[in-house]
Amino acid sequence: MVEEIIQLDSSPYLIFIFAIRSPITREKYLQRIGYFFDYIGIEQGTIEERCSIFGEKAKGDINWVANNIIKYLQVHKNRVERKGCLVENIKK
Repeated sequence: MVEEIIQLDSSPYLIFIFAIRSPITREKYLQRIGYFFDYIGIEQGTIEERCSIFGEKAKGDINWVANNIIKYLQVHKNRVERKGCLVENIKK
């Protein structure tokens, strides 16, 4: 079996999906990265085009990338914490 070799200058999309072997997992990850792109305002184009746009923006401003990832994670952390509070209130 010949292993696929990925180059660092490959498209951001190929780099993203390279290590995901399961087709089901790949579809879920692509769906989730799509949600992230929507959140940060990269809403137009195919997922491959959106990955390329993100990659280009990342090259130009690493702080933009870090800030957007942190903000996105914080939104989801807060959502989970709110749900946890709801569960605690239901138990009472």
